[in-house]
Amino acid sequence: MRTVRDLCSSQTPPRFSVPYVSPS
Repeated sequence: MRTVRDLCSSQTPPRFSVPYVSPS
């Protein structure tokens, strides 16, 4: 499970302001 911050600094920019599971 990853949060917006993880995604932001990992690959894609933040799309949601709430933590969510990586879309599949």
